[in-house]
Amino acid sequence: MIVRVLPRQPARASLVTAGLIGAMSTLAAIQPLLAGGGHAGMLMIDALCIVATTIGYLSMVDARRRYAASERARRDGLTGLYTKSAFFEMADQIDRHTEPVAYAMVMIDLDHFKSINDSFGHAAGDTVLEQTAQLIARSVRLTDIAARYGGEEFCILLRDCGAEEAARFAERPVAEASQLTVRLRDNRMASFTMSVGYACRGGSTGDGVRATFERADQALYLAKRAGRNRALQAIFTDSPLVEQVC
Repeated sequence: MIVRVLPRQPARASLVTAGLIGAMSTLAAIQPLLAGGGHAGMLMIDALCIVATTIGYLSMVDARRRYAASERARRDGLTGLYTKSAFFEMADQIDRHTEPVAYAMVMIDLDHFKSINDSFGHAAGDTVLEQTAQLIARSVRLTDIAARYGGEEFCILLRDCGAEEAARFAERPVAEASQLTVRLRDNRMASFTMSVGYACRGGSTGDGVRATFERADQALYLAKRAGRNRALQAIFTDSPLVEQVC
């Protein structure tokens, strides 16, 4: 069971535990054959099995603890999404795959976020950010990567995603945010909108994560200039980069 659920790069503790449990099972199976060694021999085998299991269990607990600590360091403390550095670390790994991977990059920015802080206070701004993160978390799949890029900006990488799927995804948070009312800690209500820019990996240059991100960021800038509360796509054509309203 342990071997079947091991990741592609299994932790050493998991391998050790699998080996110890396998050895323990083997000893338990042949224990009747060793009964000729007397009661003391059987007790020794039982003791070895218990020690092996205990060592393996403690090793897995320690590995789990270190993994949890590492995962917390990769997460934004307020929103629970990945940090900017963790996002690009994982995204860059996708470009290292032997086979090209189709994906889309999405940039989200809350409109007039400073006015929320000025009108309701920074605690209210944090609540709005938390609600935005929850909205994003409900939309992404397990294979996607969502992060808080900084301040009121978020970035998402959608794996195995084409232009039509990316368009539908980008439109969804814009529509949901415009209809969402956030209850603040003092029971006041706040509303907000967001602007979205997105781009799909592609083009004659075969751009990767960084280039796709730059195009999505440029599309976000164009969405802000166009009046906010909308999604714009950056696409490749035979001419320089153009924007397209979704």
